[in-house]
Amino acid sequence: MTTSNSTDFILTRDQIITQALNLLGVYGQGDTISANDISFSATALNMMIKSWEGQGIHLWTSSEAALFFTLGQQKYSLSNTSSDITGDYPIFNLLTSSASGSNLIVNSTVGINVNDNIGIKLDSGIIQWTTVLSIPDATTINLNASLSGTASTGNNVFSFTTRTDRPLEISSSRYRYSDGTERPLNKKGRDDFMKVPLKTTTGKANQYYYAPKVSDAWMYLWPTADDVGDCIRFSYSRRIQDFDASSDTPDLPQEWLEAIVYNLAVRLAPGFGISTGKLNPDISMIAQTSLMEIRLWDSEEGSLNIVPNYRYDY
Repeated sequence: MTTSNSTDFILTRDQIITQALNLLGVYGQGDTISANDISFSATALNMMIKSWEGQGIHLWTSSEAALFFTLGQQKYSLSNTSSDITGDYPIFNLLTSSASGSNLIVNSTVGINVNDNIGIKLDSGIIQWTTVLSIPDATTINLNASLSGTASTGNNVFSFTTRTDRPLEISSSRYRYSDGTERPLNKKGRDDFMKVPLKTTTGKANQYYYAPKVSDAWMYLWPTADDVGDCIRFSYSRRIQDFDASSDTPDLPQEWLEAIVYNLAVRLAPGFGISTGKLNPDISMIAQTSLMEIRLWDSEEGSLNIVPNYRYDY
């Protein structure tokens, strides 16, 4: 028996649309789909994916990020264009030699790339952000901008490639101390967080409130930061990417392709004059079944702890 030794099967945006319209019988195999119908179908496809996103179908989008402090600041904008800095999958380092120019000596450059964002804790109590110019060896980093002040041996250095952009939701947050130890933060609702009497208190944050907005999002912390060598690490779900171009492939696993094609066909049917009663029932059944099955697959395995009940005497 000969197999392909390949597992990279995928469909582009326009191939998904073609499959859906072929199922409906609107176009036959090999027919050229009009530009207007492609545009209409692409809009429906993006609307469907955004609807699924809102239902919590996004296990594979789980990501890790870090929020970096400004002394005394209570709320931070979680956007890749904000002056507040958050980064995906950060790398943490320490200076092994004091620095004051554009050259750093750190404990390791593993995982750091040219053009990565990099922040250095200065002795003045701020983080200076720039980018990586070059990495000559296993412990040396050259910066695109000189430091504005001195950074002593042992000061923290943070680096990451991609800035975090408006999390869909944050599942958990941890306070990371400058020595690398972490502890969980308490997640609060808006009302509970806003009841904090003195929000300008400084210290080590122990609670947070996440407020997603239409085009931005805010993380509120209490107490406010007293050391920029610390940071907040958080687990979040990122948004699913759009289908913008004809050659775009889904920002979803391959296992979702059948559900996407058949459910798109169901959604497109009214737009092409096919009422629910005239739609092939097999299409509707496969659409429902495939989505239900893949939603069951899109769940994270967890542990089950059974604890004896000691409340009663026997």
